Amino acid sequence: MKHLFLAVFVSFTLAASAQKVSNKLTFAKGQKLEITTTGNSVITQEVMGQPMEIKMDFNIARTLNVADVSNGNAVIDHKIQSMKFSSEAMGQAQSFDSQKPEDLKSDIGKNLQKNLSKTYTMTVDAQGKVVAVKDNGDAANKASEDAAGGPMGQMMGQMGAGFETPKVGDATELAVLPAKELAKGDSWTDSLTKVKGTKGAITYTVKDITDTEVLVDYAQNSTMETTQQMMGMDANINMKDKTTGTIVLDRKTGLMKQKTANTNQEGTVDVQGMSIPVITKGTITTTVKSL
Repeated sequence: MKHLFLAVFVSFTLAASAQKVSNKLTFAKGQKLEITTTGNSVITQEVMGQPMEIKMDFNIARTLNVADVSNGNAVIDHKIQSMKFSSEAMGQAQSFDSQKPEDLKSDIGKNLQKNLSKTYTMTVDAQGKVVAVKDNGDAANKASEDAAGGPMGQMMGQMGAGFETPKVGDATELAVLPAKELAKGDSWTDSLTKVKGTKGAITYTVKDITDTEVLVDYAQNSTMETTQQMMGMDANINMKDKTTGTIVLDRKTGLMKQKTANTNQEGTVDVQGMSIPVITKGTITTTVKSL
């Protein structure tokens, strides 16, 4: 009987320990990852009492090549592979596909090509923090940074990560868990400070832990107050953002496999004495797979 109780106790102890996860990323030299971000959004504005709707769909593919791994640090080359988007507003449609030579020669293509050619190499530690960064191609990257403040750069920034070179101390998008051991049901909160003018927080909760995956639910509530240039005019933007979604992590490597986001933004854009109500609803899905 004592042996039976001991066996049950050991099995429960092992089961409990097996359902604990921690923030540790594992990369392999020569590993290649593809990050695909797809999304759609509907922006509703009201100008002088007249509603206007803008629809947008996009697809962006990027690659991460692990050039080296040493003492838990991974040297990773980042490159944008392709970008597609389409939009429709006031009965007019517009589209772009970076894999079509004629699109690259268009005005939009000439603008975006600077960003599409942007590459960088980052060194990431086992906790997913960037410890070193190197731009590859100063001219292209400088042009990309200059364009980041323009309307096209702002639009690209909303589509996902990868268009701006990360800074030392930033967390990579593949890292999600905090620097502590977690079990199913545990929660933590991160503040939003990276985007200028944005305040708020994201609350994460471990939804489930299986033998192969870790599922995390998250909810973001934030506000943004900023001034941007629109057609040569200062526009004061005040928005409230509510986003919910789920993140799936590979339990073995700690790397993100998929992230979904459902976003609802409401606010106003004040320009030239007019206050324009704006509502944006959209979904974004990011998938990471090995090549």
